[in-house]
Amino acid sequence: YALNLVIKVVCGGFGIALLTP
Repeated sequence: YALNLVIKVVCGGFGIALLTP
C-alpha cells in the first residue's frame, strides 16, 4: 500500500532531522 511507503519516508526524514543538530 502506498500509504505505508509514505509513512516510512516521513519517519525516516523525521529521524534524520532529530539526528541532525
